[in-house]
Amino acid sequence: MMKSTKKTLAKMAAVLALAGLVGTTSSAQEDAMGTDLEKLNWVERGPVLVVPLWGDDSGESAFLLRNKPGYAGAMHTHSEDYHGVTLQGTWLKKMVDDSVKEIPTGTHVLQAKSEWHHDGCAGPEDCILFIHFEGPRDVSFPDN
Repeated sequence: MMKSTKKTLAKMAAVLALAGLVGTTSSAQEDAMGTDLEKLNWVERGPVLVVPLWGDDSGESAFLLRNKPGYAGAMHTHSEDYHGVTLQGTWLKKMVDDSVKEIPTGTHVLQAKSEWHHDGCAGPEDCILFIHFEGPRDVSFPDN
């Protein structure tokens, strides 16, 4: 495993442990999501809500992302890889070939840079995701 991937996974484990989300039971996880995360300062960023954890758009950063069940997102890509973990709900990743990957609660995903995708939420509750970019955070949309 590459050094940067180990570093990212270690950071994600630390954040999730601090949030009390690693190794919890389903009902404890629901309690944490229904109370602690509700109290965070969610900020609108386009059609989704975010909570910045560290960094900014120009360098390494991490944030929580929240969207509603049924949210389908728009086709987009990023210039850097990112790591993500589903904290609540079922995250959907629709790829350019129309394949759909379901990413249930507790699952890690590596989104490759320059790979076109949609991010959606199957629910049944809001999807809350932990996202970590090791480099600048950006988004590009197709030139329709």
